[in-house]
Amino acid sequence: MKNLLIPDLTKRATTPEIMDDLNCDEKQLINTVKQFVLINQLFTGSHRLLKKVIYKDMLKSGKKEFTLLDLGAGGCDIDIWFSHYTQKRGITLNITCLDYDSRIINYAKQQVKNHPRIQLKLMSAFEIDQLPDYDYIFANHFLHHFYDEDILNILQLINKKSQRIFIINDIKRNYLAYIGYSLYAGLFCHQSFAFYDGRLSIAKGFTKEELSEYIETINSRVKIHSAFPSRLVLLGDKVGNLTSPHVVYDN
Repeated sequence: MKNLLIPDLTKRATTPEIMDDLNCDEKQLINTVKQFVLINQLFTGSHRLLKKVIYKDMLKSGKKEFTLLDLGAGGCDIDIWFSHYTQKRGITLNITCLDYDSRIINYAKQQVKNHPRIQLKLMSAFEIDQLPDYDYIFANHFLHHFYDEDILNILQLINKKSQRIFIINDIKRNYLAYIGYSLYAGLFCHQSFAFYDGRLSIAKGFTKEELSEYIETINSRVKIHSAFPSRLVLLGDKVGNLTSPHVVYDN
C-alpha cells in the first residue's frame, strides 16, 4: 500500500491504520484528531445528517430531552456542534462519546469541559451492550476501521442499542475520492497521520453492494444511501419517520 501511488480499490484494504495502534506517536495522533475538525466540516456531511435526520425526528417526537451515543467520537467536534444546535432550539440532548484510546479521551476532555451534557467513555464499541439504550446512535467514518468479520457484530449491537434512529456515515470506496483526498491532505495535513490514514481509510471504505449484504440480517428499517462527496450512509429507522428520499443527497 505504501509503495503504490494509487492502490487497487476493487477490494477493501485490510491494513490497520496507524492511529488505531495504541502505541502510535501521541503528538501526531492528536494532530490528526485536530485536523479531523475541518475534514468533518468539508467532507463528511455529518452536520447536515444530524440536522436533517436526527433533529427532524426530535421535532416529530414531541419530546424535549434525548440521548445520543457517538461511536469513535475523536475530539468530539461534531458533538459539541450538535449540542449547541439543539440547545439553541430548546432541546436537551445528553451525549455519550466513546473512544477506546485513552490519549484521545484525555484530549477530548479538554474540548468538552464546558459542555456538561457531553460525557466521555473509554471503551470499545464491542462493549456497548454494557451501556443503557440510546434514542440515537451516530458513527462518523467509523465502520471502515473494522475487519469484515467484525462488521456484522457491530451493526447488530448498534441496532440493538438504538431506540429511534441510528446513522452510520462512512466512505464510499472509489478512485475519485482517493485522488481528491490525496490532493487535499497533501496540501493541508502535515505532522499527523491524516495523509496516510485518510487515504488508507478510503481504500478500506465500502461499496453499496458490500454494505447491503450486512443489513439484510438486521431486523429494522435500514436503508443505504449514497451521498456527496463519496459517502455511504446507513440509516436505521425504528420509528418510521425517515420518509424523505433526499435527506442525504441520494444519487
